[in-house]
Amino acid sequence: MVRTMDAIYQAKPSQLHQVQRLLHRARHRFINFGDEDLASLLKDGVVLLAERGGEPWGVIILQWEEVGTTMSRRAHLRCIALASGRSPSLDIPAMGAAMEKRIRDQIRQGTAVQVVIYSEKWLVQPLLQAGFEIVDRIQYLALDRLQRRSTQAPDAGLPPPAVTLRAGGLAELDAVAELDARAFAPIWCLDQQTLMTLFLVGRVRLAEQDNRIVGYAALSIPGGRDAQLARLAVHPGVQGMGVGRLLLADAIDYARRSRSDTLLLNTQAGNSRSLALYRAFGFRPTGRVTPVLVRTITHAFRDDVD
Repeated sequence: MVRTMDAIYQAKPSQLHQVQRLLHRARHRFINFGDEDLASLLKDGVVLLAERGGEPWGVIILQWEEVGTTMSRRAHLRCIALASGRSPSLDIPAMGAAMEKRIRDQIRQGTAVQVVIYSEKWLVQPLLQAGFEIVDRIQYLALDRLQRRSTQAPDAGLPPPAVTLRAGGLAELDAVAELDARAFAPIWCLDQQTLMTLFLVGRVRLAEQDNRIVGYAALSIPGGRDAQLARLAVHPGVQGMGVGRLLLADAIDYARRSRSDTLLLNTQAGNSRSLALYRAFGFRPTGRVTPVLVRTITHAFRDDVD
């Protein structure tokens, strides 16, 4: 009797419907992308399909992100799904090993890839077994009853000197990307595609001082009564001088004028400066906390031996 073995391989764009069917029927699933994005992920991302005897039982999907560095890249783990009868603790490490091999085959020597996932609770232990590490946690906060609130924070003090706010457009995309990379560690930097989306569908406000951009805030109101502060970034050279406070007050005021009831945001649980700012304006934790896990995969140089 011949035993059927598992196979894990890069899915082809022609397997779109096969992957879709697995995602819809999966017993265990984490999906962090829209249905309309699957075709492009199959074309440009890492989509590993696991099957036995021609029957798919698992999929892992990563999206490459460019964050402006030449010696390292970043990939977001956008999806893990397993069919009924499969074990996360056994199968996710196996798919993680296949993921590592696939990434090493795609990157050049001397480079590294950080694979990042904002994980759901059920995934944490299997990902740890697959070699990921918890690097931080994302804390979610909300400012409710906006119509009754003032934009002025307690003990706000004087506004930062010679700082003005104005609308941002795609012409400033590169400058904002550079500021974002300076304001945050590489794991938290926004990639170009995400920044472009913020400009296209959100409200981006720039803080300028001496004709240079020193901060920005991106706000979105996708529908209903809730607004989302998607990003607040301040150049390290002016942090602590009130630029973030000015941008936050402006965002709250706009959300209120847009008749939103609640303004939502998130930040790293270890970012004490940002948490203090948000709490000063009345933001309170929602109780939702998401662990952030990272696995660094390197393609080291090797000396050839004759």
